[in-house]
Amino acid sequence: MDESSRRRWSDLAAELRANLPVDEATDTYKFSDDKPTRYIADYAAMVYPFSFDVFGERAARTLDAIASASEEERDWTNWLWMISQLSSTFFYQGRADEGYAALNTSPDMTGPFMAPNEHYQRDIDDYYLPWLTTGAGAYVHSVCSMFVQVLDEDATVLLPALPGSATEARFERLMASPRVWVSGEVRGGSLVSLSAESDTARKWAFRLPQRLAEGAAFPAEAQVSGPDNHGRVTITCDLQAGVTVLLA
Repeated sequence: MDESSRRRWSDLAAELRANLPVDEATDTYKFSDDKPTRYIADYAAMVYPFSFDVFGERAARTLDAIASASEEERDWTNWLWMISQLSSTFFYQGRADEGYAALNTSPDMTGPFMAPNEHYQRDIDDYYLPWLTTGAGAYVHSVCSMFVQVLDEDATVLLPALPGSATEARFERLMASPRVWVSGEVRGGSLVSLSAESDTARKWAFRLPQRLAEGAAFPAEAQVSGPDNHGRVTITCDLQAGVTVLLA
């Protein structure tokens, strides 16, 4: 996305954010002004999949309300697509452990042979609507968002939401920018390998949690910023055509 388009979409998001329905009593986002519903992941759409308000306090309160709602108050545990959306919302807010806990309930929403059915209906104790595309796609995206998050507003974030229990993890050729794929490995909670594959030589920037960047041996020519408000540093480096090793 070019800079003019980026600014235009950012302005539209700000305008929409100011007009989203809000529950004045709790200062949380509502599903709609005229249709009260139970707490479902659709309340979290301001964070994901539409990033109108990813890090705002109201967005965080809305997610808190969804996560803390009782079984009777909420309706997000019977749909693979919806539980994946909820876990992605946690991951985008950097709440890795909560997102991982939500994602781990997804096998409860699968049918025979782990088929990712669209819904599970408790009152008839049966699975129905076996639509593969939306449910499986949302689940795969949520898993990938633990490792890579691509946002229009700023540089791609690598390993933004790795849960504390995932001390050993590896990812390969996840797309991080147009025609840029990243691979890496975390071992013992530390980043031990990272590389980027590009179809052309280019200057490229990505963000990384400060705790993973500390002690990492990036190439000598790489520029590493200080941490931002979310504890992420920006690394600017040169990529060659082909694979560039980003940890010396």
